[in-house]
Amino acid sequence: MSVLTSDQLEQELSDVRQLNRKLIREVEDVQKENAFLRRQILQDRQWIADALRILHEAQNQSVEKPVVSCSCGLEAVLQHAEKRAMDAKQSFGISKEE
Repeated sequence: MSVLTSDQLEQELSDVRQLNRKLIREVEDVQKENAFLRRQILQDRQWIADALRILHEAQNQSVEKPVVSCSCGLEAVLQHAEKRAMDAKQSFGISKEE
């Protein structure tokens, strides 16, 4: 253990305060990203529920009835899901092939 001068102690305190402010900013950034990802997860769950509902409706339709409206709805949900997957890959820096 060594003895610090008051100037050295002031510098140490200044460094610790600066590091503390940096850590607080990083925690705030993580909290914002966490909230953003939670919203995306909720949206993804809703899209999955929509897709399952459309599939369920398609299975319940008789063979004689056209499934055009159901297929269009399913196609829209699937396209949206593919776009979200690509957006997620880009935000995490994952290549399209992975």
